[in-house]
Amino acid sequence: YEAHGVKEYWLVDPKKQTVEQYVLINGQYYARFKGRDGEIESEVLPGFLLEAEAIFDQKATNQALLKLLA
Repeated sequence: YEAHGVKEYWLVDPKKQTVEQYVLINGQYYARFKGRDGEIESEVLPGFLLEAEAIFDQKATNQALLKLLA
């Protein structure tokens, strides 16, 4: 990813229900978010903010979708 300048990527572990977000800064990746609770804000998609639990919980997913579409 670094070699091709991918600015951000997320790793989702469905078994542990965790998310890791990495951002590219000055040619090197840094962890911006690791965990299962809290908000993840995209560096690449301005305004895209998501509660990590919404990736794993259907009710939270529905609430996040309604918020994004509002």
